[in-house]
Amino acid sequence: MLLNVTYMQIFKRLFACLSALLWTSIVGKWRLVKRQDAGMSCPPQLITDFSQYNIVYEFKPDGVLTVTSDTDYYAYFVGDHSYSFIETSEFYGTAYLLETDGRSRALYSISSEQLLIDYQYLDGPSFYFVKIR
Repeated sequence: MLLNVTYMQIFKRLFACLSALLWTSIVGKWRLVKRQDAGMSCPPQLITDFSQYNIVYEFKPDGVLTVTSDTDYYAYFVGDHSYSFIETSEFYGTAYLLETDGRSRALYSISSEQLLIDYQYLDGPSFYFVKIR
């Protein structure tokens, strides 16, 4: 018996599963520990240590990112923001970008304990986080 399923239907289902995995893996609280700048406008590998502060990114399942901070140094980003994942092929193959507030897009890497939000492909900084239990 042949299944009446097209490749596009299979792809859409796989993408839906992958999207669900992306959402659930980032959901939770992440504490910013360092920022690394490596763009053309700064010294090579300039690292800012944030480990003494309590700067927290909380990714909620409804697509809301809440940023809190105990320092004025980071106050400009405190508050609620939207986030989503965008599929792109502008790199060597398919990649997923983390988009915040419908405009800012970054590469990201995630494990059970660490999160990297990376703007270096735009000559921007990389932000390193650890999972809060």
